[in-house]
Amino acid sequence: MTTYQQLLQTIGQLKSVEASLELFSIDTKDEKAEQAFKDAFTQATSVLQALDIRKLQMEKEEPQFKNF
Repeated sequence: MTTYQQLLQTIGQLKSVEASLELFSIDTKDEKAEQAFKDAFTQATSVLQALDIRKLQMEKEEPQFKNF
């Protein structure tokens, strides 16, 4: 598995985690837990943005990845 493939896999997994955190924050009745889930969601979103930037960099450097 190439680094690019691993990056795509990680992005997919993190998007799943991000969605779960959002659902958990909606479903919980505990305010502290809700805030913790929201904070984790925000951090996951930030990491996803950074990974998307890296993905674009890799596609620019290695055009064969663009249509992967």
